[in-house]
Amino acid sequence: MNAILKGAIGFSVASFVSLGAGAASAQSAATLTLKDNTAVSLTYQTSSCVGTLNQSWPSSILAGSFATRTATSSLTSNGCSVTYQRADNGRSCRFVATRLRSSLTGPWNYPTVNTTASGSGITCTYTITSVSSNGDWAVTLNVN
Repeated sequence: MNAILKGAIGFSVASFVSLGAGAASAQSAATLTLKDNTAVSLTYQTSSCVGTLNQSWPSSILAGSFATRTATSSLTSNGCSVTYQRADNGRSCRFVATRLRSSLTGPWNYPTVNTTASGSGITCTYTITSVSSNGDWAVTLNVN
């Protein structure tokens, strides 16, 4: 009887651990497209992402061009902070694009994007283009 009880408890713990690991490994993705709407190229300054970025941000983005990157995370948040600088006047745009939820199984909040322009001669805008209940979302970040 004791062996049967130990076996049942062991199975229950193993099942719980297995289910817990599965829940924690569910991936959400933030897809960020950074567009250069200026007449000059943009130079990469710095970035930081929650989770794993599919590839590094390019060292420069040509005028009229764009770069898209995806950050995947199994945590309770996803997103990136990224800063690019205009090649002509040294002004920069910093974008902090994030999405949060209160727990690994809780609902996702609506994404937020904060922008900071280093001064006059540059504007930083954004458009959230898609939002999914599973945590995935996409945003276009504009440097003007």
